[in-house]
Amino acid sequence: MQAYKNAQETPANLGLDQPVKNVLVIIPGYAAGTSRIGEGSALLSAVGWLWRVLTTGNYKSFVQQYRDYYANPRSSAYMAGAIGELIGKGLPDAQVVLACPAQDDCPSSWAARRLPLPAARSDYSDVVKSLGTGVTFDAAILAHHDALGLGLYPLERALLAQFKDVFVINGRRRVYRLDQPAQQAHKLRRFLAQTRLAELLMSYHIDLLTFFLKWSNQPRKS
Repeated sequence: MQAYKNAQETPANLGLDQPVKNVLVIIPGYAAGTSRIGEGSALLSAVGWLWRVLTTGNYKSFVQQYRDYYANPRSSAYMAGAIGELIGKGLPDAQVVLACPAQDDCPSSWAARRLPLPAARSDYSDVVKSLGTGVTFDAAILAHHDALGLGLYPLERALLAQFKDVFVINGRRRVYRLDQPAQQAHKLRRFLAQTRLAELLMSYHIDLLTFFLKWSNQPRKS
């Protein structure tokens, strides 16, 4: 997966061989609240179902707080600024259409048009058609407000089905090409972020270790 640390390191035309004239930019907002555990993987979805059944409401609330704390999502205004920097550096001559939720603050002097992003997942099946732009796009840029794009799997899948070239800029301003290997690499990391399963298993390991140490230090009868 080719990745660039920031917009300044991103080559012209996002590293593509041909000029990029029309670009669709999507700033969807932080979507972790709509995420489904294990999306895109039957195995992880099954484990996620088991996790939901076995965990308490208090633990789920704890997980949600820590998920959002570690995600540290950036605002739509912040992501608009990051994308504006990327457009100015790598795509200065491109015509840009921005799609974002109507209620979000997305300063976008770099965009020729701004359209409301469909709110329903079902509308992602044909993002371009739902926007009604009448434009053929050379590439799409999707904003991940956090490092992993929690909750954005359905939108990513729709974009990959409709575009040959899809790029992501995340909340850390890292830029990379979104393809099937990149999406696969996100699945386990998203699952762990949504369940904190690693921390849960570690806590049980520590509890068992503490019990064993206490037991091993008990005096034995001779």
